[in-house]
Amino acid sequence: MSDASKALEALVARGPRQYRLPAPDERRRLREVWGATLEEFASALDKEVPDMAAWEAGHATTDPADDLAYARLLHRIREQLPAAYEPDWAALRRPTRSAPSGKPDVLCDGCGQEIGPCERCGLPTTSRPGGRWLHRGTTCTPNGPLIPRQSDPTVRPPLQLPPRRLDFPACPVAVIDCRDGALFAHLSKDRTSDCPHTLPELLVWSHTEGLGAGRLHNRGHHQYPLLVLTGAATSAVNLPPTLNDPISRLLPTSHPAVLALDAAGWQPAGRGMGPWSRLQARIAPRGRTTVHLAVQPWGALRDGGWDLDALTPKDLT
Repeated sequence: MSDASKALEALVARGPRQYRLPAPDERRRLREVWGATLEEFASALDKEVPDMAAWEAGHATTDPADDLAYARLLHRIREQLPAAYEPDWAALRRPTRSAPSGKPDVLCDGCGQEIGPCERCGLPTTSRPGGRWLHRGTTCTPNGPLIPRQSDPTVRPPLQLPPRRLDFPACPVAVIDCRDGALFAHLSKDRTSDCPHTLPELLVWSHTEGLGAGRLHNRGHHQYPLLVLTGAATSAVNLPPTLNDPISRLLPTSHPAVLALDAAGWQPAGRGMGPWSRLQARIAPRGRTTVHLAVQPWGALRDGGWDLDALTPKDLT
């Protein structure tokens, strides 16, 4: 028998070509590229739609004859596609409802970069320093004023505090105590003074009442006031009587009392409030004002060798 006859007999003995089902992702891709729905495939293969969906995803076990029919259908679809066909993978993976990106859809024909209107002259530009569409260098011819940047809604305006009194009629230290639900301050020379009942107002009061001391030389700074809160005053201004953090000994910035201070324009200088804290507020037109705060029940006058808890507020002042 010749070689040609042997090849012919081997081809006949092999039988018909057995089509194999592609991977589930390829099944779905071919159906979507062909523009067919699951209902159309289910009708053509005599299946229910839920069974067809499971079959396409590879979660169903069917008869070999059904698999052969399904494989032939997909093979015919693949043969009908153009030879140089490449699916739009980005379109197939794109979600149905994509969130707006906020970027312009116009691209430069030369470099492919995004184009936006310049805030100075209104002409298109690909330069975006600091997130703003602006021409660089001398390529921009302004036709009007620079469009102001939108203010950040989370940025709080500065406190409108009056000028600080520099004659300092009070002393640098005020011990705040509470009696019969009212706060009052112990000052130097056995003086007392009424004061506000909230901590933000108390900080403003220390600024307007002239607490502090003058600088010691011309290049120095005036001393900021120091407020000492007794145990009764600490509870009256809604501060916790103790610190639950024994390691860092800080009242975190997420505490309601610190959030109330932040809403009023005051922030601790560190990661939170401790036994000794510096509370700062930005004042207009520029600069900062600082108030030192010592919380007696948190151990401010007990630790570090102070041992002043046994003194009355009058003697402490």
